[in-house]
Amino acid sequence: MINLTDDNASRNLTHCYENLDNTCWIINSEDGSAINVNFNAGTLENCCDTITIYDGANDTAPVLYQGNNGGNLSGLQFTGTSEHMFIKINSNEAVSCSTNEGVQ
Repeated sequence: MINLTDDNASRNLTHCYENLDNTCWIINSEDGSAINVNFNAGTLENCCDTITIYDGANDTAPVLYQGNNGGNLSGLQFTGTSEHMFIKINSNEAVSCSTNEGVQ
C-alpha cells in the first residue's frame, strides 16, 4: 500500500496496489501553487515495481522521480514546479500489497 500526503491541500491518498497495477493519480493544486508530495509509508517490490512522478498533468510532463527507492517509499518527498502532479505506479505479476507481500 502506498500512503502519501499532498502538503498543499493536506490530503492523504492511500492505495493498496495489485499485481499488474497501472494506477495513476493527478493531483491538482487548489490555489495554483506548486505541488509538494510526501510519502508517509509504502513499499514496492524492489526488483520490479516502480512509481513515476511527473511535474505536470500527465505522463508527458518532466519526470521528477522514477524508481522504487529499494522498495521503501517511506520518507520520499517531491516538490514540483507545476500546479499539477501526475503519479503512476507500474507493477509486475508478482508481489504486491493486495497479496499481503507489501507493507501499507
